[in-house]
Amino acid sequence: MGLFKAGDDRAFSQIYETYADLLFSYGMRFTSNREIVRDTLQELFIKLYKNRKNLSTTDHIKFYLFCAFRHQLQMSLPKSYPLSILRNVKRLSP
Repeated sequence: MGLFKAGDDRAFSQIYETYADLLFSYGMRFTSNREIVRDTLQELFIKLYKNRKNLSTTDHIKFYLFCAFRHQLQMSLPKSYPLSILRNVKRLSP
């Protein structure tokens, strides 16, 4: 995470390559709409890249990414989406 915060694009690519597929599969637990999951994943990594210098340091990048992605996805889903489904999925988080 330190190299990524310092602007190392290879570190960013490594984070993306390591976690993008896992996050996509996780997002599909919330909704079957692949487009929403894909767009939300893209938004997450764009935000990470743009705000990398302001991110707090973490030893648990996987946990950080999954929590941030879940939050981003909840904001992307329609307001009418049943919250009970989101709560059940939250218990299954990695």
